[in-house]
Amino acid sequence: MEKSNLMNEYENETGKNALWGGGVTEQFKEWKKLRKDLKKKKTKLKEKKKEVKNLKKEVIRKEKRVYSGHELIIKVISFIALIYLFLLGIAFLKQGVINLGSAALSYMAASLSTIENAFSLGWIVSFLSQSGSVIAFFTIMLADAGALNINLLFWALIGTIIGNTSTSLIAVLFLKPRNANDLRHGFEIGLANLVYTLILVLLVIVFELTTSFFTSASNLLRSSLTTITAPSMAASPIDLVTTPLVMLFKSALWFLGQGATSITLIFIGGLLFAISLKYLGGIVIDFLGGKRHARSIINKYMSSDKQAFIIGFGITLLMASNSASLSLLVPLAVAGLIKFRQSIPYAIGTITGSFIDVLLGSLAVATPFSISAGVMFTLISLIGFLFIISSKTSDFIYNVTRFLTRRVLRMNKKSIIVLLISMLVIPLLLLVT
Repeated sequence: MEKSNLMNEYENETGKNALWGGGVTEQFKEWKKLRKDLKKKKTKLKEKKKEVKNLKKEVIRKEKRVYSGHELIIKVISFIALIYLFLLGIAFLKQGVINLGSAALSYMAASLSTIENAFSLGWIVSFLSQSGSVIAFFTIMLADAGALNINLLFWALIGTIIGNTSTSLIAVLFLKPRNANDLRHGFEIGLANLVYTLILVLLVIVFELTTSFFTSASNLLRSSLTTITAPSMAASPIDLVTTPLVMLFKSALWFLGQGATSITLIFIGGLLFAISLKYLGGIVIDFLGGKRHARSIINKYMSSDKQAFIIGFGITLLMASNSASLSLLVPLAVAGLIKFRQSIPYAIGTITGSFIDVLLGSLAVATPFSISAGVMFTLISLIGFLFIISSKTSDFIYNVTRFLTRRVLRMNKKSIIVLLISMLVIPLLLLVT
């Protein structure tokens, strides 16, 4: 009896173990099948990603223009024509300022007689014109004519640098993001541009107030140029190719009077200067293979802070336009094709290279004061190289911008408009107080 009971217990236990073991086996088989399916899906996803990547490359390759000999000649001629327009714009500005007369220059000198006025006017006019380079160069021309000294010129140039930061924020308003997240990416780049510029300006101001480095270097260079090169500056090759046309145009405006003629010449000069810079950037992009190809180059080589900085700096030098080179980045961010952290050193590079058009214009004028003022603006911009020595600087700008976008500002276009209005109100308050 006991033996029979023991046998039954053994069989029952064995059956339970067999049943339990069978359940585990079934679960294991199911898990193995799921794992196999997941592996297949991952493989398919990789293949699809590779296919999409190849399609993008193919699209870029097809869109990349390969110019025929005839088209290339037209592009080269267009490039030369735009360079001439650039120089002609400078000549018009120069003649317009000279033609203003001592009374008008004295009035401008009185308007720019204080640091607050020079700083505020530089900021406001740069903001409204959306061309910091044109305003910076025009300010240098006024200083060259005696409307303001080198110290006031320094503060006016600082104002133009701040006013020019609004361009990338305005660009976000005209883009159509797919969702709020994409809008945030574009807004963050514009805001990071502003944060970096304010840090740069603060550093430059502290450096100038403690050492007078920028104004002293400019004065030293001007003294050297006055001593060495003054006799040879009577008629430059640039004057020979631009002055006849400017003087012909000026003589055609004889009926307007001196003041109206000067304003007309300055307006035409500023317009030619801005147009040439705008379309020079477009031609450079064409030579790079189109905007999409240029963006793919930017995205491909921005793997490190230093590389991103060099790309931003180099593209700005080639395009002679900070706004144009930065505008290449904003659509990438809004489309979610580039990370915000990657974009910061690129933006720093574009701002650092923003001196090039002002420096070229100053060299084209070829007076000791204009050259030394252009070099001063260059030195201010080149302080940006200090920001790329360590990645901690970009990290700091990243963290400050993220704090502002997540804790202080709301992510919508109304916030951008409010910020832009604030950027206009601040210098106006400085001007009237």
